[in-house]
Amino acid sequence: MNIKAKVVNPLLLLVTSVLFLGIGIFILIDHDLASRVLMIGIAIAIVVAGITHAVGVILNKHIIQGVLIGLAYAVVAASLFVLSWFYIISVTWIFALWFLCTGIIRGAICIQAIKKQSQGRLIGALVSILSIAFAIILFMNPFMRSTTVLRIVGIYMILYGLTVLFDFFSEIFKWNLNDDNTTRRVRIPLPLFITAFIPSRLMSNFNKYFREHNVKANMIQEINAPEGKERVDLEVFIHLCGENLNEFGHSDFCYGDTVYSYGAYDETEHKFFGMFSQGTIVKAPRELYIRHCLSFEKKILVGFGLCLSDAQKKKVEEKINEIMQVAMPWQTRYERIQNGTLSQEEPCNDAASELVKATGAKIYKIKSGEFKTYFAINTNCVKLADYITGSAGLDVLDVSGIVTPGSYYALLDDMFERRNTIVVSKTIYRN
Repeated sequence: MNIKAKVVNPLLLLVTSVLFLGIGIFILIDHDLASRVLMIGIAIAIVVAGITHAVGVILNKHIIQGVLIGLAYAVVAASLFVLSWFYIISVTWIFALWFLCTGIIRGAICIQAIKKQSQGRLIGALVSILSIAFAIILFMNPFMRSTTVLRIVGIYMILYGLTVLFDFFSEIFKWNLNDDNTTRRVRIPLPLFITAFIPSRLMSNFNKYFREHNVKANMIQEINAPEGKERVDLEVFIHLCGENLNEFGHSDFCYGDTVYSYGAYDETEHKFFGMFSQGTIVKAPRELYIRHCLSFEKKILVGFGLCLSDAQKKKVEEKINEIMQVAMPWQTRYERIQNGTLSQEEPCNDAASELVKATGAKIYKIKSGEFKTYFAINTNCVKLADYITGSAGLDVLDVSGIVTPGSYYALLDDMFERRNTIVVSKTIYRN
């Protein structure tokens, strides 16, 4: 089932950019006035939401309940002014907690870099120390440091506005249509707390859409490609999982007829609840792999198709070969039982065994290099997919060092909605 792709209007990109740049500059110039305007804006939004919610309940003949809901929203809106100090402190503490978590995560990444003797050790250590130190400062004097928090917000908005502005110029002048473009540019992404939960939200939204529109097709595809660029050479999959699975999703990619999926498939190597593990990579036939994900794992897959030049395909193949050269075959519990090297004392229903049984996939352990150790927050499924697709010129994703399938989805979806990028298709696969 093919439907018309949503294409972003370059004018919308320009307006969005100007809006973010304007707000960011306004905050930096007069943060006191900006904070008051922000407070009033939030209060108005709460009142409007309260009225809408209350009216909806009253129209359903729940008058008392509707009135109580309206009053509750009004109290929250009024408290923004009466207890403004409380909200200021709370926001500052939230930022402090964010910097503290970032510092700890960056510290863990730095430790892994030291162990693997990889690049980024000094920068990682410095970022970790500075983040933790800044978090402590915010915790110690939250009210006085609220100005600092506002300035950070202002700078972020300016940087994000510049990113969108570059997208505008890319659309106008068709900068992304260079067939041999394999260089990357730094991109300021949406905040992690927004993108991290995108997969779980998409799962609910898609299921709702299928129900309301009575969609029977198991595949919905959108095409947004210049003439002659409709083919798909590489497809990136974003896995959307139900509540009983990982809400943060999963990511892998398909090149040719083979899916490459990086993760922690050897459960015996898991540490800290699977946060750390031996890095493993799966090679599986495309059709069987998709079928397994949809039917057995009850997922929805969103596939973004990339149209590559010969130069870009060569880069992708070089990166894949580079990874596979340090990968050694590994047998699952199911395979060892089948060849008689392991007695079947209990059912082999681990994820790796089920995958091999269903698809005939081959699994390899990474013996050296950046992907030897799997780390759920940094060196994860998205990191490998981004490492491969980045060689084809996709924008830099992991500016913060923390990568998630939601962040990757946001990047790919944004590129798909623009006319002049290598992301030319978006396909939703469902059981």
